[in-house]
Amino acid sequence: MSTVRSHLMVAAPRTEPGLPPVPAEAGTGSSQSDAIEQEGVIMGDFNTVTVPAKTEGGVKSGVTVQRDELFTVSGSGRASYNGGNTFPDGTRYMNAKYAGAYTAPDLVLPGAPVGMLIARIGSGPWLAVGSTQTFRAGDAGEITVAYNDRPGAYVDNSGEYTAMIQNHGSA
Repeated sequence: MSTVRSHLMVAAPRTEPGLPPVPAEAGTGSSQSDAIEQEGVIMGDFNTVTVPAKTEGGVKSGVTVQRDELFTVSGSGRASYNGGNTFPDGTRYMNAKYAGAYTAPDLVLPGAPVGMLIARIGSGPWLAVGSTQTFRAGDAGEITVAYNDRPGAYVDNSGEYTAMIQNHGSA
């Protein structure tokens, strides 16, 4: 018999309309260790971390994956660069008006918009996450999450995203 570990998160009330709820543990960066065990398979662990838009190189999540394991990264929050507000999916607002996504070839993850939440395993290639994305790990390592911007241009950024990273284990 296998074991299922699932985690219950309680959403905190939002103060900004139209944005998804942020987990109550948001910003603590602490691993979740209490689990409800049921018959089934091991679902793995998760962690919630704060991703400041000023942090070039990203934030280590504390969650590791092995090759071929499934993992999900989800993001919420609002950040800014060069006067524009951005959201984890890469949408951008200038002067409180929708301005679309802005991409440039010299971003950390070229082709993905400035401000998009991105992730990578170890020192592997960056992956586009947006608001939420599930991946199959191509390699083993710790998951790092970051704000997509030009290398060396993080100094004018402000705000932060909250990222939840969950390792689902082998499928």
